[in-house]
Amino acid sequence: MKKLIKLLFASLLFQFTDIGKTEDLPKPYIQTTLTSDYMAPQGAVADGKSRQDWISVNPTKNLTLGIWENYSFKEHAVNDRDYVSSLGVPINSNLTASVGFQYWTYPTGSFGNFDSAETASLQYSGLIDGELKYTHLNRDSQTERGERVQAGLSKTINLTKDFLLKPFLSTCYVDNYYGLNGFSQVTPGISLNLSKGNFNASASASTQKGLVDSIKDKSYWSVSVGYQF
Repeated sequence: MKKLIKLLFASLLFQFTDIGKTEDLPKPYIQTTLTSDYMAPQGAVADGKSRQDWISVNPTKNLTLGIWENYSFKEHAVNDRDYVSSLGVPINSNLTASVGFQYWTYPTGSFGNFDSAETASLQYSGLIDGELKYTHLNRDSQTERGERVQAGLSKTINLTKDFLLKPFLSTCYVDNYYGLNGFSQVTPGISLNLSKGNFNASASASTQKGLVDSIKDKSYWSVSVGYQF
């Protein structure tokens, strides 16, 4: 199955590019993040520091293909590797809709064998930015069908031309999502973002308030750097 997913990503990439012209090939974006804990929208997944790597390309203006990995310093191995596709469509100058498919693999077996999900989201940019994202977790031999809805608000404050300060607030509602039900957490936080040419960096701190028994209160942080080739 892993080879099939890789083949799918490769075929989609070359379908939208002319491999005879190197300058026309989509240029990748890479990002690496160090985080105090492995966090997901519904709440903490695993305690302990992780390095999370992301690489993506845009074969067309609206299509994104990417691979994301979580390296656990506790396990000394990659325990989560996800293959992500997303198609975004601008509705107007402030609102964008997107749909996608994701295939999640777990090389160490810590979270099972694999999962897959469809996603849909709306992003609004204005005086206050907002995002609403829906995830449908597909049923398989080890996982029951589940639903997850994320909601977030943020405010971008320009400190200088290159520095942005962004306070944010997020929450998540789940329905049989890995056994979780109801509002799972609410999380306020703040991030500092630097953007200079093709380079960007950010640092954030958040405090999660658990709303169900299995999601505990937790403060966590992350720092990341990224580059668009």
